[in-house]
Amino acid sequence: MTSFVELRKKTGASLRVSKLIPGLLLLAGLSDFVLRLFPPGVFTFRAWEAMTLFVKDGEAFSPVKRYENERSYGDLSNIGNLPKLRQYHREVFTTDTLGFRNLPIQQPGQLKTVLIGDSFAAGSGVSDEDTLSQQLARLQASPVYNAARNPQDLEVTCRDISNLDISNGLVIWELFERAPIPQFPSGEIQPQRTLRSRLKDAISRRFPNAVPKQKVARKYLSDFLEYSPLSIEASRAYRVLQNDLVLPNTYKSNVAVYTLTNGASMLFIPQEIENYHKIRSLETKSVTEMKARLNAMGLRLLVLLVPGKYTVYYPLLRDAPASALDSPLYTNRLEASLRAAGIDVVNLTAVFRKSAAEALARGEYIYWLDDTHWTPSGIRIAAEELRRWM
Repeated sequence: MTSFVELRKKTGASLRVSKLIPGLLLLAGLSDFVLRLFPPGVFTFRAWEAMTLFVKDGEAFSPVKRYENERSYGDLSNIGNLPKLRQYHREVFTTDTLGFRNLPIQQPGQLKTVLIGDSFAAGSGVSDEDTLSQQLARLQASPVYNAARNPQDLEVTCRDISNLDISNGLVIWELFERAPIPQFPSGEIQPQRTLRSRLKDAISRRFPNAVPKQKVARKYLSDFLEYSPLSIEASRAYRVLQNDLVLPNTYKSNVAVYTLTNGASMLFIPQEIENYHKIRSLETKSVTEMKARLNAMGLRLLVLLVPGKYTVYYPLLRDAPASALDSPLYTNRLEASLRAAGIDVVNLTAVFRKSAAEALARGEYIYWLDDTHWTPSGIRIAAEELRRWM
């Protein structure tokens, strides 16, 4: 039979536990709320995530912002949870009043060149002075406006270009090999049901008659609800333990690690490898339509084809799988198709392969070892090729 003292001890312990759990949950909730008040850049390892959070509809990045990180590193080492393969470097990311990545233009009246595209054109992984727009501007001694955004909406992109109010100029459209060519919206594609979209729908139903300012508030609220610094930090702490010693690293299959001929390890995204070893269909209708729209604005179009990292470094890998593909590379086939449609093209594939081999002999790289994107050296080669065409 349980004595009164024993019963009291058990009841007291139960009460303490019942108070502890709600207390911990409350503390976690308060901590998460307080951490959300800090700038997102405090919790991000590179600029891209920090500058794309809490942006208004239609904006590419947060306007009039500056991000600095002395120890930024690549997206592939992050998604593969491979801290030993990180390539630390400084990154500075500055945006203008329109929410695009540009330094102040001294003579905006002389603007004759606009750059559009995805994260390669925007300059993910490099500092402001090393972006393609800045390097090209220095080579041609005239401003190049960086209107790149990700993801691309071609209707929005055309609106961006129109708002810049330039004529008799050049639009350089960077197309990355791995990504499908963006299309103009047909009105039939349903948006993907992400957590953010579901939150937006729920808030919209709660405020069905919102005025524009309230719509902006809804957008910020949905981002605020989805963004959790506490979750980010907790995930990082747990990933430290997932090092194949304490716990298995369940993330390493997200990337492929190959060895270069100089013995260095280089990370790749599996989709690039898959794309390289198969024949991909070509769909250039949207490029032709973009050219027609730009011509109607009095502008010319130049397409810049950027090969994927695996395409560039495949001949320089020790342990890459053999390829049975005997047809021309996707970028070369795409170049031929675009030229047949009367579109001007600069294809970086050949010059990048040659430059990558020459740089490797010096222990240098034109793509980051731990990132999808190109290094400042790779961007310089692209800028020089564009300058030759121009």
